[in-house]
Amino acid sequence: MGKVGLIKEHQPSALVRADAWANTPIWQRFCALVDSDPHRPALVDGARTWTRAELMSAASRLSSRIRQAALTHPASIHPASIHPASVHPVSNRSASVPTGGGRRFGLIAKSPAANVIGALGAAASGHSYVPIDPSWPEERSRAVLSAAGVDTVFTDMAFTGRAFTDAEFADARSALSLAPWPVDSIGSLLSDSAGLSEDAALAGAAAPSQDAALAKDAVLAGDAVRPEDAVPPDGTDGESPELYVLFTSGSTGHPKAVPQYQEAVITCADNQRRSLGLSPADRLSMLAPFGYDMAAVDLYSALLGGATIVPFDLQRRGLAELPGFLVRQRVTVLHAAPTVLGAIAGVWARHGGTREHSIRIVLSGGEPLLSSLVHRLRGVFSESITIVNGYGSTEASFSCHRRIEPGEPVADGLVPIGRPLTGFEVSLVPAPDISQGSEGLAGEPAVGELVVRSRCVTTGYLPEAGVQRSNLPPERERFVDHPDGTRSFRTGDLGRRGGDGELICLGRLDRQLKRRGVRIDPIEIERRLRAHPAVDRAAVILQPAGASGQQAAAATNGDELVAVVALTALGMHATESRGVTQGVAAAGDSAGQRIESELVGQLARELPRALLPDRVVVWDRLPLTASGKIDVPAVERRMAETTAPTTGPPPKDDPPPPDDAALPDKPGPSADPTRSGQPAAPGRSVDPAGRLSQSLATQLGRADIAGDVPFFELGAHSLLLAAVHADVGAELGLEFVDFFRYPTVDELAGVVLAREQLSPDGAGIPVPNTRAQPQPTELRELREPTEQRELREPSPVAPAADPADSPWWHWVPEQTVAIVGMDGRFPGAADVDQLWRLLVRGQDPITDLHTGDLLAAGTPQRLMDNPELVRAIGRLPVESQDLVTRMMHEAGQWGDPQHALYFDAVTSAVRTSGLVAGLPPATGVYLAAGPNRHHLTQVLPALLADGASWEELLPSGIGADHLAAQLAYRLGLAGPTVAYGAGCAAGLVAICAAVTDLLDFRCDLAMAGGVHLTTPRHVRSADRTLSADGRCRALSDDSDGSGMSSGAAVVLLKRYQDALLDGDRIAALVVGGAVNNDGRARVGYTGPGVHGRHAVIAEATASAGVPASAVDHVELHATGTPWGDAIELAAVRSALEVDRRDSSAPLTVGALKSNIGNLDVAGGPAAVIKAALQLRHRTLIGNLHYRRPHPELPLADGRLSPVTRTHDWAAPSDRPEWARLVGVNSFGAGGSNAHLLLAAAPPVDRESL
Repeated sequence: MGKVGLIKEHQPSALVRADAWANTPIWQRFCALVDSDPHRPALVDGARTWTRAELMSAASRLSSRIRQAALTHPASIHPASIHPASVHPVSNRSASVPTGGGRRFGLIAKSPAANVIGALGAAASGHSYVPIDPSWPEERSRAVLSAAGVDTVFTDMAFTGRAFTDAEFADARSALSLAPWPVDSIGSLLSDSAGLSEDAALAGAAAPSQDAALAKDAVLAGDAVRPEDAVPPDGTDGESPELYVLFTSGSTGHPKAVPQYQEAVITCADNQRRSLGLSPADRLSMLAPFGYDMAAVDLYSALLGGATIVPFDLQRRGLAELPGFLVRQRVTVLHAAPTVLGAIAGVWARHGGTREHSIRIVLSGGEPLLSSLVHRLRGVFSESITIVNGYGSTEASFSCHRRIEPGEPVADGLVPIGRPLTGFEVSLVPAPDISQGSEGLAGEPAVGELVVRSRCVTTGYLPEAGVQRSNLPPERERFVDHPDGTRSFRTGDLGRRGGDGELICLGRLDRQLKRRGVRIDPIEIERRLRAHPAVDRAAVILQPAGASGQQAAAATNGDELVAVVALTALGMHATESRGVTQGVAAAGDSAGQRIESELVGQLARELPRALLPDRVVVWDRLPLTASGKIDVPAVERRMAETTAPTTGPPPKDDPPPPDDAALPDKPGPSADPTRSGQPAAPGRSVDPAGRLSQSLATQLGRADIAGDVPFFELGAHSLLLAAVHADVGAELGLEFVDFFRYPTVDELAGVVLAREQLSPDGAGIPVPNTRAQPQPTELRELREPTEQRELREPSPVAPAADPADSPWWHWVPEQTVAIVGMDGRFPGAADVDQLWRLLVRGQDPITDLHTGDLLAAGTPQRLMDNPELVRAIGRLPVESQDLVTRMMHEAGQWGDPQHALYFDAVTSAVRTSGLVAGLPPATGVYLAAGPNRHHLTQVLPALLADGASWEELLPSGIGADHLAAQLAYRLGLAGPTVAYGAGCAAGLVAICAAVTDLLDFRCDLAMAGGVHLTTPRHVRSADRTLSADGRCRALSDDSDGSGMSSGAAVVLLKRYQDALLDGDRIAALVVGGAVNNDGRARVGYTGPGVHGRHAVIAEATASAGVPASAVDHVELHATGTPWGDAIELAAVRSALEVDRRDSSAPLTVGALKSNIGNLDVAGGPAAVIKAALQLRHRTLIGNLHYRRPHPELPLADGRLSPVTRTHDWAAPSDRPEWARLVGVNSFGAGGSNAHLLLAAAPPVDRESL
């Protein structure tokens, strides 16, 4: 290896571990720890703590599934669905087979527990895993899986729909439902429409669900594969078995695959255990994403060192939450890159961080550590902490460290990386193009390239690991094998030795960058930039934060990754003509900025978040070397000198621009990063938009500000806006509240200008907020741009008609509301189509729960010992459960899983409705939500234990009112937005309110419904409203209450005439409705009242103008208790004049609770959907669990008839075939009553409209 040969040829024992664990595989080591103390905490995942035994049991069960999947042809594994992109098979047969004889599988999981179980499952199975970050773009995921030769991925319930109950939304144990999917379906694995078709489910997709259930039982019942049954196979030809494959940014423009082996992982973990003094009392942070080597170091150091690993999703939760998290979780070892450590120190200090923490060691790695940061960390945390500066790479793991003891003086400048750890040798060899100077230790150059030699160095990059692939001379090869079984790796880092022989890393020999601990090869980003037709050349550099006046960002973000591009002739033409390439533009932006926006968007679709530039800067030309290559150092120097970070002319020492660049008809680029299209007011020296943007940019630490983006979406908050107001408020004549009235720069600047034009003193003139509703990202595809509909006069209300003169079906549809869309998530049914099939088939979706299920769902032991605990529940289908979990993990945007579930149902209803005109801005949101059990059981206990404040205990966003507001915000809806509370009746009350507002022209479309999620903690009380087995036997002689279920239901409503004109599909018509309260006319506050229920049914019928006897069917509230059902039937009989009916044409009654259980506030909307489906299909659904009429109910005369079986529904002989009326009841504790009257939609000749 040329100069590398200067490395001494050690005896094999000098570079290998010498302890008794040297040849013990990871799985056996972990199992030995389990045997020593099975109940010791091993992992903290949110509010859940996993013991060693629980992790072992879950991982051993998963290992069996991995081995089974390895023997199964991928085509037999049914795919899940992730990105809404086209699915293209991945060619992945070129990659080498893992060392050790196993296979590689992908691991895509959001839950920390799922990732840890996946890693341990790999170690137990003898196969290796390839972690995929769920946030990666599809192209990146495909490239990674292809390079690693992966044909199957294992993914958790956050994506696929495995055995996951509504009781487990935040329960890390649901990670046990890891299930295999073929890599060919990676293009659909991240879509929001995950779910299995019925045919697919029948074809065998249920098997993984059964496996998942077994895995859960395994955790709790101890039914796990023991270590001796799950030891991985020995390595092939003396090689250690491969454990995982990680990917780094590649100089070829593609990610480089780095396989890592168990021996290297064990060596690294042992070194960490010894050097950090780890014990079972330690709790290690894991801040890096699971697919990065820093996370692997943390994970295995904790698992194999007997400590507890405590992950924190820094990307999702942000720095502001981290100090409190570290204190509450009693983290003792904090590991992060210096950039992140500096940001933590800044946030800790700004938030008045306490010294009452448990951190004893701060481990730095991934970037050079400066002495100034050492002093900051000591000042923030304590002078008594130990700081360790580690050095390593993905290819060679941690190989050196320098331990700085408390009180030890630190020389200014770079902190040394120290000396090699056990099993490693690190030396210096001559570096190309570097002056060598005098020789140092053992003939080393004074300054040279760092070379790591160890048995732990990887075999090379896939797909040809261990094979020399280049034509470089041996001394330039990055990987070289030695006869003693070790390998050398040329790191590409430049180093020297200090006076005491310690190594100091001076930086990179090549252009590779490191930012926030992540290795970035700029060539990979530049290659993708040059793929854009407007880009001629590109250079990606790392610019020190603050170089562009962004000191505010420096404390948080560290150095900036900046892409500098020069445009092609096409790009220059687009700029000069102010054209728009690829149709991307923003109001007020120059064409150069539009191209920048396109480039940023393109990179976001192709690269992981860590590789995305912070800014894209457009120059006319880039400086070149004599050979015609980009002069990157010149770009760096000129960027440092440039004061304008956005679109601008070449810096001052570039050749001058063409003479016509400044002509008035060709807008030249602006050197002001806060420029705006707003004109300056007469007499003003600066335009208000520019002034506002400048102040916001300073406070946010951003290079530029988008004028049409709301302040909070830019990252602002109320305190930051107060600072902006203090800066510019008096100058621009703005009150603080104006920032909330007009929440964008463009709007606020427009207000300033309008006030100056309308008022001499420039104040006090109200300006209407005419801001257009933004196109939300979640439903942009649902809201195609349409011409604004012409304003129409309100539809005339037909005069009251005498039913004797004109049958109701002739005129009622003309003055009513249409259901133009509906969907939901129900027990055993992921949408309305599945619900209908379930109802027609008479299937029982209520799930009986065993002890393992109850424990896995978090049911306390005290309740399990209670004989009155209801051991059954109506669970959502697994695809709905897992989609909600995925949404819950995304950016922390939902404070309640009910919110995520209802949002999913709403978006599905809109997608499937076929609304021709899209969602009008004047869309109202009317809903009800059940109690936030997730917050009560998963979040609140930990907060209470930590002594949290009221603001922490009851944060904004956890209530039903915020669900309505979230929907309006995310979908850009400007109609009424109301959440209702009326007990179980709240969902139907919301629909009644929506109908009223539509008829009063307060909105043009309404979304109305309810959502309810529950867990198996229901205990029967003395009133026996809950049944013993969780089933509802409404109206039956053996009725004993109802069982609780989870679900969501939503209907989309529009005025009937509007729906006809818009060409919408109409499911049914709402012809009447009413809401009231029992008042005091009842037995007690929680008891029902006959008079109130009679009144609400009669009022709803009268509001429709139809005779009471015309109603054909009623969907009952049906509590399933003899007294409750008796009171309801009495009200129905009297209000609908049942006694006047002929027993040959009785009023039929149904009860959805008997089919799917009690959905609480979602029960009324679900019953409306059932009624609409019955009208559409002209079929009546039979009540489940009905045996014979209860003797206490008024059913003996036959005029009121329960539907005992599903059958065709014929219209009365005196009506058209379509004409049917159905009433829907819903009642709530506290006396709230609601009734809705539905009619079938008449056939329409649309050509006549």
